[in-house]
Amino acid sequence: MEKESSRWKDRLKYFTWSFFTLTMATGGISNLLYNGVFTSLTTIGVVIMLFNIFSYVLTWSLLITRFCYYPRLFKESFLHPTESLFVPSAMVAFETILINISQYGLDRTGQWLTNLMFVVFWVDIFLAIATSVGIYVMLWTTQTFAIAEMTPIWIFPAYPMLLVGPYVGNLYPYLDPLRSALVVVAGFTVQGIGYLVSLTVYSAFIYRLMTHKLPSYNIRPGMFISIGPSAFTAEALVSMAADAQQYIYTGYMGVDSSAVAIVRLLANFVSLWFWGAAIFFFFIATCSHAAAIVGRNRMTFSMTWFSFIFPNTALISATFAIGKAFSCKPIQIIGLVWTISLVLLYIFVCFMMVRAVKLRHILWEIKS
Repeated sequence: MEKESSRWKDRLKYFTWSFFTLTMATGGISNLLYNGVFTSLTTIGVVIMLFNIFSYVLTWSLLITRFCYYPRLFKESFLHPTESLFVPSAMVAFETILINISQYGLDRTGQWLTNLMFVVFWVDIFLAIATSVGIYVMLWTTQTFAIAEMTPIWIFPAYPMLLVGPYVGNLYPYLDPLRSALVVVAGFTVQGIGYLVSLTVYSAFIYRLMTHKLPSYNIRPGMFISIGPSAFTAEALVSMAADAQQYIYTGYMGVDSSAVAIVRLLANFVSLWFWGAAIFFFFIATCSHAAAIVGRNRMTFSMTWFSFIFPNTALISATFAIGKAFSCKPIQIIGLVWTISLVLLYIFVCFMMVRAVKLRHILWEIKS
């Protein structure tokens, strides 16, 4: 028994920040079920949300245990060229939980939860900006990356800011006009910062593809991360404009009630650009994996496989939002089919994760 305990203690040494990608993906699936066309899926979505909260707490517990057993690894995790890029995943996973709580809880509980989520929103903004700025500054002062090593995972530190907009989109309809205006203005600002930062990394990614071809097969799952910035922004724009009358009240910025229709129309059409960009990067990432499959190249499981899931949940959510905004049933049907496919893929990736733990492909020296 003591030997078994010691063995798992040794394996815990390789329990990295990247394991938060599991809770990110799980929260994304819960988000999809809420945005889907069938309200009967709500109960399943709530169950997944509760399971995700449990998984998030468990992941933190295991990570803290790792740092207690191996204190030096705490600092090293922030300085490691790969693991440090996944530190923001803890914040992103937390934000997906906040989004899920706003979706499933605000219309089923009292005013206390709405007030709590309003306060938490400002905490979220502070943590999102601090995380993104802190990780990028740390990377730029301690690491040197060659352009040949570039992957879309470089975008990942900006992800905490990219989830602020979707959070606002689910929160502001339940607030009074003044509070709604505050969170929408703040959320729109932070969402824009996150996207513009991501845009600079996009250019580096395209340059890397033009000069050094596609990444190696085991790194390619991370290419799906490039979907996230455009997809989250498209979803945020549509959702923040859907109930614009909530914050554009009489006298607000000197405009009249006609401004509501203008804001909604402008947001819906601009979101099409971001949605289209997300679809473009989806096809790039998908085709790169199709080439690997056709060539029968072996891909070893890593936690970056959850990149197959989380960014695509944002794209599908944006698809549902645009389908609803333009009253386009075919787009919503595409989103539904996409959702079913992604849920099946999520189950497969989770199975492969358990298999990888058993086969010592992860949570093991060198391979982690």
